[in-house]
Amino acid sequence: MTDDPHLEDMWSRSMAEPVTRGELVDITFAIHNALLAHSAFEASLFAGSPDQQAQLGSRAVSATGEILDALNRMIDQWGAR
Repeated sequence: MTDDPHLEDMWSRSMAEPVTRGELVDITFAIHNALLAHSAFEASLFAGSPDQQAQLGSRAVSATGEILDALNRMIDQWGAR
């Protein structure tokens, strides 16, 4: 699923036991960082000029910020310990 053994361990343990709030935050930021990295890579592939790359990058940061906000709301709703 991922190249990160720590994330893999958290994921497999989460299937068997409750997840802590700290683990949910770790997972949230791992997802956020992966999305930012992917967006930057995509911008470098598909944009021609530096201005176009900056626009794509800005949209990617905005979108990943929205995703991060949604994940944080989920953490709060789940009431992780």
